[in-house]
Amino acid sequence: MASQVFDINQEYDFDVMGLTCQEKDYRLVWAINLELGWRLEREQDHKVIYKTHQTLHSRYIFFDEENGRVIRLLVNRGEGGALLPELHGIDSVLILEGFEGGQITELMTRLRKISFLLACIGLDLNKIKSKYNLLTD
Repeated sequence: MASQVFDINQEYDFDVMGLTCQEKDYRLVWAINLELGWRLEREQDHKVIYKTHQTLHSRYIFFDEENGRVIRLLVNRGEGGALLPELHGIDSVLILEGFEGGQITELMTRLRKISFLLACIGLDLNKIKSKYNLLTD
């Protein structure tokens, strides 16, 4: 019997940053909201389903209607495993929709002002094997 291969090319129209800090996620969200004037709010947990198990990750979201942007923060380490297993050193992932390159650089500079944020790096989606785990509904 012949096998069929489906090639599903998902388009990722967002930028991603990896954040590392030793504080709880709600404290990080509070500091980001304070520094950037956002209103990230807790949503229902982000669920990733595998063949043998599932993982749950805290999720925060802010709709910036004024500028046409959507900002999501997903916690990498969740109940059942990591959201992005190959990036085990990253604590949270910031997903940015509607931003331009220069704005991302400025945003990273402002985030680095948060005293307990240990690292803030841009992530290349082409190099992340489990990037499909970032897709939210």
